[in-house]
Amino acid sequence: MTREQSSGRRALSSLSIDEVLVPGLREGLGGFEVIESDLELGGGLRADLVGVDGGGRIVMVLLTSGRGSKTVLLALDAHARVRRDLELIARHLDSPRIRPELPPRIVLVARCFSGRVIERLMPLLSRTIDAMEVHTLASSEGERTYLVPVGPPGAVGLASATNDTPETFIEALPEDLAELARSLIERMERMDEEVEAAASRTAVSWSLGGQAFARLALAGSELRGSVPARAEDRPIHSRVDAELFLDDALAGYAGMLGLGELDEEEGAREPIAELLPHVLTPEEIEAFRE
Repeated sequence: MTREQSSGRRALSSLSIDEVLVPGLREGLGGFEVIESDLELGGGLRADLVGVDGGGRIVMVLLTSGRGSKTVLLALDAHARVRRDLELIARHLDSPRIRPELPPRIVLVARCFSGRVIERLMPLLSRTIDAMEVHTLASSEGERTYLVPVGPPGAVGLASATNDTPETFIEALPEDLAELARSLIERMERMDEEVEAAASRTAVSWSLGGQAFARLALAGSELRGSVPARAEDRPIHSRVDAELFLDDALAGYAGMLGLGELDEEEGAREPIAELLPHVLTPEEIEAFRE
């Protein structure tokens, strides 16, 4: 293991692999499956997790410090070594999902990437190398940790490597859920031009300034919506459920803008009312208030 990787592991020692890292990769990569961990690549280089994405590409996940030239060199070295030994690695992993003719993906995970590192990686981000930061949001309900893609302005992070968009998510849904999801996504898109969406075939998440505040995902045969302020995901079976999820998302968004949080017990809904014209049509606003 290189010094850079040792530094990255120390910085992320509190990160839960099963509760944060793997779910975050599944959301970003779409269909990601872990095959091995701690795979030695030679020259002291080691992949913390190895898997395959939804398109069949081999994925190498490396924990890093996110600081300085050593992070950039680690990414380039890992990419070069994996490409060189791609057929051997594919044979070793022995998964029918792997398509060895496709280029590998290197995913760097750090608490925070410096601007200099992102600048130097920019030509490769969302193409052959992906970067994800660990962000923690706290509320009165507790803390939740997320992986947030980092990339070029306007990119949707990891999902862009396979050209996934919210439409990709909608098209992958059963017919009875597709229209419900489409309506929600269209409303979220009207929220703020600064809000970014990261999509895969299994989920869409929204963030503002790199901070995730809402997520819509397919879990089994149902849609589920989640926001950091809620301890549990919300099942979405009907239009009423969709409106409640949108209410949660707007409250989270308002809180990030410093407009206050939704307090249903005290009836503090003014911040939501201020934001409704940006998200809903006049007809939808009327239905929302009913």
